[in-house]
Amino acid sequence: MVSDRIVLCGGFPSPALAKGQKVVTLGIGSGANNVNLRVSDIGQRTAANMPDVMIDLIEIAAYVYSADQATTRGGEGVLDVGAKWRRNFQFFIPVRQPSVWSHRDVDEVLRSTLGFLSEDTYTFTFGPMSNPTPMEQYLEGTVERREIDQVLLFSGGLDSLGGAVQEAVTNKRRVALVSHRSTPKVDRPQQDLANDLASYCPDNPPLHVPVWANKEKALGIEATQRTRCFLYASLGVAVARMLGLTGLRFYENGITSFNLPISEQLVGARASRTTHPQALNGFAKLFGLLLQEEFRLENPFIWNTKAEVVNLIGAAGCGDLIKHTVSCIHTLDRTKLHTHCGLCSQCVGRRLATLASDFGNADPMEMYKVDLLTGSRDDGPDLTLLESLIRTAREMESMSDRQFFSKFGEASRVINHLPGKANEVGTQILDLHRRYGAEVGHVLTKGMSEHASDIREGRLPQTCAIVLAVHDKYRNRSASDVPEDGSNPEPESGNGRKHLSKKDQHLLEVVGEQLFRTLTNAEIIRRKSMIRSFDPNADTEAVRARLNRIRKHQHFPSSASLRKESVNPKAG
Repeated sequence: MVSDRIVLCGGFPSPALAKGQKVVTLGIGSGANNVNLRVSDIGQRTAANMPDVMIDLIEIAAYVYSADQATTRGGEGVLDVGAKWRRNFQFFIPVRQPSVWSHRDVDEVLRSTLGFLSEDTYTFTFGPMSNPTPMEQYLEGTVERREIDQVLLFSGGLDSLGGAVQEAVTNKRRVALVSHRSTPKVDRPQQDLANDLASYCPDNPPLHVPVWANKEKALGIEATQRTRCFLYASLGVAVARMLGLTGLRFYENGITSFNLPISEQLVGARASRTTHPQALNGFAKLFGLLLQEEFRLENPFIWNTKAEVVNLIGAAGCGDLIKHTVSCIHTLDRTKLHTHCGLCSQCVGRRLATLASDFGNADPMEMYKVDLLTGSRDDGPDLTLLESLIRTAREMESMSDRQFFSKFGEASRVINHLPGKANEVGTQILDLHRRYGAEVGHVLTKGMSEHASDIREGRLPQTCAIVLAVHDKYRNRSASDVPEDGSNPEPESGNGRKHLSKKDQHLLEVVGEQLFRTLTNAEIIRRKSMIRSFDPNADTEAVRARLNRIRKHQHFPSSASLRKESVNPKAG
């Protein structure tokens, strides 16, 4: 069931349809202020160049971002996440330029781009603002206007550092770095990194423009934050406009930008679309309509892997800055010793990239709470993520053109949103992902070589990346693989079956052998009462991973083979 939300912003009168509905009330500035917005290091003379429609833009983006966080998608344990993932937002927002925002073209591109980002449905009702907040009230600091060549979005992560290094250090351009300050734990590392970067380009030190945009803790329910990109881009275009520029650059590696799903559960907007070409094109069109002139939104790293970005930073002589970047999504859990959890998708992707690069030593292992190669992972989403990533990277490296575009349908669809001939763009996409697959394979092969004795003696945990990277052919041996003399038999449980974890054994008992042999994973998962009897808070992705493990251990038919049989039943 789609979750409906009416979002009343900035004192907008409650419409009649709000009666009995779930309502989120948001406010910026004076009065009921539960959304904070402050722009630092932009002086009043510079801000005077800001048109009203741009002030409207950043306020609308802040409202959308806050409502996104205030409305749950159902939580990680919901089995029918497909239904509860999508939400229906009805926004009522007072603006300075209601005729502009109510224009059909603006409304259409705003709704379609946000819908692509988050897979939610949006409707907007704009009305006149009675007491508009002047831009000056959003300003902090006294820095006046400087000559700037380019505005970049600067998160403090590896890719944004790579972009800043390429622009300011390698190309010696005068740049403004726009950062979204959500919490003090994010703010301080961003400022320190920007200050450190300035020492590498003393003749053209970057102008750092941090923007506070956050909401009260009570509003923070949903952690996916798929609309954060809209806020981030809106802040960037507002700063660019204040500085008299008509372009903005995101720097994000192509693997993250295309973000092809690494598992069946990461489809649609569940795989983040922050810098997806379709999203960037949508934003560029929106900003152009608002400003009534062409506005360029570019990602110069679209054809680079993250490891190649790391090499760019190191080759520019800025390798010492790598350890000061932060990629982990678990902001509040960071400590001085462990700035990265080592488990989330961003940490895994970052560590693979630095180890695949020529500057792996610039990213100390000690920064990660869990080591990528040898660290143990509990059953659940973190383990499933790593298993899926390793399997998908192996496939990407060796897939034919036809296999790649058949498996990753989104790769075909994105071609229409990139410049160039379709066949040439398709070749670039395939080549990018093959290079990525080779990088992951290189890291894992090197790790196996360095830990060969640990593998031989069985000292590594079963859920570490090195063990997970061992091909199933060697990890799940069938009876025909056992020597005739019976030597080196695999340990068995009392009933003659190979050992399973306690939770996997429990799931096997709940489902039963007959269903494993006749139903696909999807059909088993749809039997919700049965799955809930296994675990009331079961995560769909984790259950699917368990089902696959059980099939391999017990030599049951694979889910894919059962699916093929149902589509192509045998004759007779």
